[in-house]
Amino acid sequence: MKNKQDFFSEMLNAIQIGIAEMEKEQDKISATISRRNKQINSKMFSAEYVENELRPEIKRLKKESAEEEKRLIERLCAMCNSYITELNSADDLKPNSLTADIQLLQTGITLTERDIEAMLKRNADNRTMSQILLRYAEEHNIETGMVYEGNKPLIESVEALAGTIPTVVKWHNRPDVFDKLLGEGSELASVFGSDE
Repeated sequence: MKNKQDFFSEMLNAIQIGIAEMEKEQDKISATISRRNKQINSKMFSAEYVENELRPEIKRLKKESAEEEKRLIERLCAMCNSYITELNSADDLKPNSLTADIQLLQTGITLTERDIEAMLKRNADNRTMSQILLRYAEEHNIETGMVYEGNKPLIESVEALAGTIPTVVKWHNRPDVFDKLLGEGSELASVFGSDE
């Protein structure tokens, strides 16, 4: 699973490349629309040709431009959804991650706060055991001062990132929008840049 800094860097790159490609396509479309409007305004074509050929083409091109934007948003949101799936999977309990400490939980012996804390310390890098131990502590009213959140906070941040994508893409010609939502110093950049 990629770390959050790599994911955010990959997303920023995909956004910038996607916007550049979209702008290139939209520039071509705008140039064609401009030519068609000049043809209409030149009055060199019959009203029938303008209404049956040129205006429908302009309408189709405008729709195509909007669809370019929509496809980019969908592609970027799909990247976020894929990462969320990875994060959720990382929080799944994995049988091969069980340690010998699981036997202590199954013996029926009353475990103390000290016992649970020692096991949590031994299993600090083991998501499966950490979840099981914290659940056990909660079920047996053993105070650990810890709550297993897993990837929930990061998932919420990825969802927030996905929520900014339509705005960033729609206002792609306004760099201040990108900077405010995703640039250095933005809330999301802080979240994805931290080591927590």
